[in-house]
Amino acid sequence: MQPIINHTAAILSELSGTIQHLPVSDHIYPRDTTTPAYIASLGIRSLAKNDPLDGSAYVFQYATVSDRQNTSNLKWHSFKKDAIIDDLQNFFINCQIISFADWSAINGASDLWDGLLRDVIRPLRKKDFEYIFYLGDPAKKSVSEVDEFLDIISDFSLHGRVTFALDEDEASRLWMMLNGYDPDKPLPGLLLPSPEERQLSIFNSMNINYLLIYSPDHILFYSAQGHCELVDKSQNNTSIEEYARNNFNAGFSLGLQHQLDISQCAALGLAVSGSYRENGIPPDRNTLILYIKKWMSELGAL
Repeated sequence: MQPIINHTAAILSELSGTIQHLPVSDHIYPRDTTTPAYIASLGIRSLAKNDPLDGSAYVFQYATVSDRQNTSNLKWHSFKKDAIIDDLQNFFINCQIISFADWSAINGASDLWDGLLRDVIRPLRKKDFEYIFYLGDPAKKSVSEVDEFLDIISDFSLHGRVTFALDEDEASRLWMMLNGYDPDKPLPGLLLPSPEERQLSIFNSMNINYLLIYSPDHILFYSAQGHCELVDKSQNNTSIEEYARNNFNAGFSLGLQHQLDISQCAALGLAVSGSYRENGIPPDRNTLILYIKKWMSELGAL
């Protein structure tokens, strides 16, 4: 296994300078807007969509899992009408980033997302989408359903860049299921791979660009180019409840939207989430820069 490199201070220093020059308003956090109900019913967490009227990009954010669950009891065949497919294609043609909700929390998510890929995204012949997938608790599903979901994620990588994000517990439970262990029982007293080796095996079993793993005090991301660690701010709890996941997603998506390096995207996601947790409101540019500088100071980098 390649060594895991920690360049947190350098990443934060570069990100702080980058934020000051991003071509966005002082409010870093993406603005919400109304979107058709059938988009929410697809189990989508958020979208960055280019507005053909003014050229701006904005994010649609869905507040709670329950909202999506209530609208996600449909099967893909419910959308298989020419008029609806045409509407979906016209909608997604201007999308840049598609972030999906926790797979395990959405009824029929695999059916919906496989249909979306097959009948909407693939015919668009676009290769520049950014996709973000979140797992949730894999033990809510069967092993065969988990395998099917991982295959679907890999299929999306043929039509854009895929990031798969999960916390350390989700990663552990996923590895156990993929290797024949019951995730609700203690692992046997065997010589097992380290957590990092288990995470790498998940990455290697999929055709994706990035695997992000949250831990209580750091975040790891795996790619074909190597593996990197980002040390988290001490009070940032990354067991990621739903609201924290949404805030991380907002910052991470903003980084992707402005084509930042994946490490800066992850740092921006943690900064938006942490700043929101500290202050209770979406951060503006200055608040976010102050948060990052405090983070650097805690690392002894200032």
